[in-house]
Amino acid sequence: MLKTIGIVATTRCNLRCAHCLRGYPEEHYDFSLDLLERLLNEARPFGAHHVALTGGEPCLHPDFEQMVEMVVDAGYTWHFVSNSLRTEPYESLMKRYRDNFRYASLSIDGADAATHDELRGREGAFEAVTSTARRYTSQGFPVSVAASLNQRNKTQVEDLIGLAKELGAYRIGFGGTIPTPWNEELVLSESESLTIHQQIEGSKPEVGIEIRTVSNLCTSGGVHFCDILDMHELAFNARGELVFCCDVPGDRGTMGTLLDQPLSALITDWLQIAADLQAHRAKRIAEGQMGEGFDTCAFCSGYFSADSQALRRR
Repeated sequence: MLKTIGIVATTRCNLRCAHCLRGYPEEHYDFSLDLLERLLNEARPFGAHHVALTGGEPCLHPDFEQMVEMVVDAGYTWHFVSNSLRTEPYESLMKRYRDNFRYASLSIDGADAATHDELRGREGAFEAVTSTARRYTSQGFPVSVAASLNQRNKTQVEDLIGLAKELGAYRIGFGGTIPTPWNEELVLSESESLTIHQQIEGSKPEVGIEIRTVSNLCTSGGVHFCDILDMHELAFNARGELVFCCDVPGDRGTMGTLLDQPLSALITDWLQIAADLQAHRAKRIAEGQMGEGFDTCAFCSGYFSADSQALRRR
């Protein structure tokens, strides 16, 4: 059952992170409010009731306040993902729509200023995100910390958990760094990801904070290897295109666009591609052809590459 609509509100961003999945586009896109109205109406019969707003930096959408108002007026709950260089208009919207607001997801990629600021490409970014977290939690707003693990911060798991607790966050989520042409030196190997995943899972009973690991760190393996295949969430980029998963880099995994197709048709295509992907994994498993990255998000990055799709059609 569909639960969440994930929307890249805009590709505009005020940081240039070393590990960024989306790259550094020169041309920017903002999610159309007309498409948003359609999407909210068409998604409701499929069970959707929550909207996740990400980016880029969501508040840089020229009409971000109207976007949140539309989400709430349509009866949805909402949360946002932010680097926290700005607290407005987030804070005023959190107060105005408190009954529908669920949490702020704040990205923290280092347990200290040196690590976080290096990865985020700006001095002072660590101070901004930690002070913002404290500001939100002091007002009773739920905060979830999102950490992307890589070669520069892979030894900081315990310290990141401690920092999240100190900031008053109710949860910390650990993901990995998805390989792209500009961040390959940061990407964890599959064995490193598995070791860290096991470390995190082993610490859960003792830490006093909710801990999540997501599939871009380590998947569950097998054919049905990722929660995305349950179709609890649909992801749309800033151009209004349905993508197979928000963690597939670039334009890979694009299903089609709301500009010329109803949501029902896009969902039908998504389900067929999900079935094809699982069949492809089953074939690879049967042949013993798993290889490096088979149980991380690197698998889908390769699966949806142009070269890989051409080979599968032969």
